[in-house]
Amino acid sequence: MVRLILRCFDLFARLIRRFGVDYDQFRAILGVRLVMDNRRHMSAMRNEGQKKPRNTFFWTLCFYTFMGLFMSTMMFQIPSALAGVTIIHAFVMTMVGMSLVADLSAVLLDTTDVAILHPRPVSGRTLLAARIAHISAYLSLLALSLSAGSMIAGSFAYHPLFSVVFLATLVCSVVMVVFLAQVAYLVAMRLTDTERFRDLILYCQIGMTLVMLGGYQVMPRLMSLTSLKTLTIDDRWWIYYFPPAWFAAPIDLLTGHVGVVQIVLSVLAFVVPAVCLIVVAGPLAPGFSRALSKLHDGPTAKKSTTDRPNRPAIGSRIARVLTASATERAAFELCWQLTGRDRSFKQRTYPTVAFSLIMGGVMVFNTASGATDVLGTLRESKVYLFALYIVCMMAPITIIQLRFTTQLEAAWVYFALPIARPGDVLVAAFKVAVVRFALPVFFVVAVLTFAVWGVGVLDDIILAACAALLGIVLQALVFGRYFPFSEEFVASEQTGQLGRSILLFLVPATMALIHYVMLLIHPVTVWVGIPLVLIAFILLIRSYAQTSWPEMRRATAR
Repeated sequence: MVRLILRCFDLFARLIRRFGVDYDQFRAILGVRLVMDNRRHMSAMRNEGQKKPRNTFFWTLCFYTFMGLFMSTMMFQIPSALAGVTIIHAFVMTMVGMSLVADLSAVLLDTTDVAILHPRPVSGRTLLAARIAHISAYLSLLALSLSAGSMIAGSFAYHPLFSVVFLATLVCSVVMVVFLAQVAYLVAMRLTDTERFRDLILYCQIGMTLVMLGGYQVMPRLMSLTSLKTLTIDDRWWIYYFPPAWFAAPIDLLTGHVGVVQIVLSVLAFVVPAVCLIVVAGPLAPGFSRALSKLHDGPTAKKSTTDRPNRPAIGSRIARVLTASATERAAFELCWQLTGRDRSFKQRTYPTVAFSLIMGGVMVFNTASGATDVLGTLRESKVYLFALYIVCMMAPITIIQLRFTTQLEAAWVYFALPIARPGDVLVAAFKVAVVRFALPVFFVVAVLTFAVWGVGVLDDIILAACAALLGIVLQALVFGRYFPFSEEFVASEQTGQLGRSILLFLVPATMALIHYVMLLIHPVTVWVGIPLVLIAFILLIRSYAQTSWPEMRRATAR
């Protein structure tokens, strides 16, 4: 595949040279980048049970092709070509943009070649051209895989030449996505420093993940087949500012709908991406190279402008209240700081925490029969148990993710320090997971539950909170006793973890079922269950705190 892509670029070698690019250097750099694509994990393939990635790019394309097949069926439901293809282009551009942010931000902003190639006679224009070409080729193949089913379906639903015109507009849409991403990155790098910029990229990645997960749950509930069959958008004012509608207009012209709207949008579909391509290769190239050099240099030290007294951080203040020993307090403060600074941990954990809120809301409001009687329908049901135990189901994931890191070499410090009982460190990590992640999410769900169902569900909220604590410590015991940030992340992808992963969801589900049965028997049984669950939690957390060094070494050796 790499050779095929390079030969495609060879066809445009003369055009690339006209932009001041050394094509031989460009081709060599691009070839190396394409080879490296098959040696790294893609976001869509991170759950595979492989320690060493093989052909990940090929399997990513297969995954996106499978996703695109579902969207292609919409073309048979929407008679209007302009509306149907607009939805397809919006889907493809969204997925391509998400892939750009999730997988290729590190590629677009990679400063490794700055250190390696800048001392050599390689111009910044050539470096940027190779970077943009690599990303464009990658995104074009993703867009093509997402659109494969749509091109076939559109040929039957709209016009036999659909795939030819759609392919041309698909290239233009990819150019638009790359241009918008580069402009956004340039503006962000101008307005923020290096560390804040990297944090901004991280939060964009988390946001994109939530949009994808939440959209998968929400969109099917908002769409109806009846409304799709009568959907038209050619009379809407916003289509002139909505790029997916531009790229759908040539298809609408192909089907015979000739009008001012279709002509104007078709002109925009081809002229605007061409201008964007010229701007990327011309005026933006030097600025982007300078921004990358600044990113490579790292953050500059800022002088303090005020003489503020050194106030203890919030993690230290919480540690004074919740910890019982000096070792536990030090471990608590360390875990608190690392969970706030480790970008890899936040990228793995924050979407799961936020997704529990999304799923809780979907489960609750999916029972309402109408917008005018939402509260009445909810108050008559016990659906709040779903929301409470969805949080109980997601909360243990945090304590599991706490043990993984991309810099496991630093874990030697646990074995070098004079720690008498490693259980103190484990309990400190447990408390950080509860206080920083599980408690805020559960508090939001509990407040909303209390506001809708009233004081009568207070006992259910308390029992669910106790069940969440019990579930977290159970998962910590089942998944092994590991120091926080001490294990390589890919170790979690071994196939032997399947049984434990099922247990991750089975334990909270069983607790929810028992809670529901107790409500059916008599509400008073909930108050009886609260001390029983608390006693079980106290016994298990004490066992967890008594973890000895031999147990830790056995867990580490597995």
